[in-house]
Amino acid sequence: MLVLIMLINCHCPRKAHDHKDAIRKKRLSRFFGIIRNDTVHRPCNLTGIRFGGRMKAKVFGYLALGFGLLVAAVPAPAHHAFSAEFDEKKPVKLSGTVTKIEWQNPHIWFYIDVKDDSGKTTNWGMEMASPNLLIRNGWTRNTLKLGDMVTVDGFQAKNGSNNGNARVVILATTGQSLFAGSSSGRSQ
Repeated sequence: MLVLIMLINCHCPRKAHDHKDAIRKKRLSRFFGIIRNDTVHRPCNLTGIRFGGRMKAKVFGYLALGFGLLVAAVPAPAHHAFSAEFDEKKPVKLSGTVTKIEWQNPHIWFYIDVKDDSGKTTNWGMEMASPNLLIRNGWTRNTLKLGDMVTVDGFQAKNGSNNGNARVVILATTGQSLFAGSSSGRSQ
């Protein structure tokens, strides 16, 4: 039915509109009781569809919906994989004093001052798992405090910086060994 009405409403002389089409339109208009003035020319686009107010609103709505779905389908910045930042072939074992703790998602970071054999102090940042995973492994916000002496077993960053991914943290005061939630492939 819609196709028939579209054919009736289009009065543009085009190559596709030959004599038979004109006769067919005239018959259809008589059949449906449509009376039209043949002297009035209504412009149409290439599809033969009149693009009026309601049609514009519908098209705009569908375009907005399509754009919204497209934006929703674009992946958000993804969580990094262990192998993207850390090197499993560069294990590190560090002992030092805790200087800073960042207990937040997506990873907990803590920083320790490590003294080398010459007495030079270097600050290392160590990444652990999410707060939720560490809580399930026995950690609390108070497990690690500023000034605590710790020994960390983990893996160094691929870029060689003083950052690493902690696998196990040993508290010097209690000797307690806690899994830090490393996502490396190695077991505890």
